Amino acid sequence: MKMTKFLALSAIAVAMIATTSCGPKTTTPTDPIDDGMYLVGAATPWAEASTAGLMIPTKNEKNQEVRSSLYECYVPMTAGTFQIKRVQGGKDNGNIGGALFMTYNGSGGYDHPKVPAYYYTPVNDGTFTVSEAGLYHVVYETELNRIVICRAKWGVRGIMNSWGFTLMDESADFKTLTATNQKCDIGEYKFAYSEGWKLGIDDTTTSDTEGEGAQVLVNTNFGGTISWSGTTGTPALVAGGDNYKIEAANKGYYTITLSWNNGVWSGSMTKTGDIAAVDPSTQVLSLIGSAFNNAEGTPAAWDYDLDLAYTSTTDGFSSYVAQNVTLLTDGEFKVRKDHDWGTSYGYDATKITGDASNFADNDGNIKVVAGKTYATITFKMNWETGAWEINFAL
Repeated sequence: MKMTKFLALSAIAVAMIATTSCGPKTTTPTDPIDDGMYLVGAATPWAEASTAGLMIPTKNEKNQEVRSSLYECYVPMTAGTFQIKRVQGGKDNGNIGGALFMTYNGSGGYDHPKVPAYYYTPVNDGTFTVSEAGLYHVVYETELNRIVICRAKWGVRGIMNSWGFTLMDESADFKTLTATNQKCDIGEYKFAYSEGWKLGIDDTTTSDTEGEGAQVLVNTNFGGTISWSGTTGTPALVAGGDNYKIEAANKGYYTITLSWNNGVWSGSMTKTGDIAAVDPSTQVLSLIGSAFNNAEGTPAAWDYDLDLAYTSTTDGFSSYVAQNVTLLTDGEFKVRKDHDWGTSYGYDATKITGDASNFADNDGNIKVVAGKTYATITFKMNWETGAWEINFAL
């Protein structure tokens, strides 16, 4: 079922916390304790309110803008109970727990995590119970009057696993997360937890056919930029940030870590080895889309790879060619590697040569303006730098 939206402002909502943060805490917390909401209790590291346990305003994933009523905190917990303490006017304003009203089943639909999430209505002087030790994401939406708790099992997704999910190893205290021997070629990646990208607050999946209607969601991923010093990279940790980019100068094998230290997040990449030089003749590249016929002679539907044959390497660029290809009017396609979507190349006006005016951009796909038969379609790739182009010859 879809959850009903609560539109009334919660009577127990606290005053806005004065902060500019919209992602994980990445600076050392300082005293004194300010007004706000704090996680406390036996399951948490804190018996009393601590700046490390402060819930901070975060972004609504729907528009990636900070939502003033949406708060979050990550915390390693043991099995036990905890509460949310409210501090207002510098004074203790009471604790709240929750009454469970729904459990998300962890189906992973609509890019939600593949672990359960628990939805509560706030209750004065109540408690929350954690049955399993681990790192948790606690979210409080004060306008919608609901609290969500989800186990955060962090991993990496991107160039190292064709945008699958590689679970990071957790330390015994759940404060250090590590992925070793990660092949980071030229490409992109992100951190994400429990195989999801986001979690609905006002609506979420209870099956694989519901959950698409959420208007308030939290990010369950970190992205941003990477600062490099020699062979060591420091990734910024921005909730819902852009993909991290690995350029040619930094490709290699890495140990990648996320660390939680008393509420402060940090990340690192330590190079452990080089990637062997590519043998161009062994690389598999193909066209895929709806712009040409499949082997049966009917229009393909993004389910058929038209392979390109390796011909030669000149001045660092390796050429992969298909001959006598008829492209269909209004059809679309991309070039991809290894018959999967881990690495693909779409429309870029600066990289299309030959009959360039016959091609347009459609949401990143290469769209055919007018159907024509091309004597050759040649994809050229510099495997060392990642530079590429595609040529259409009549």
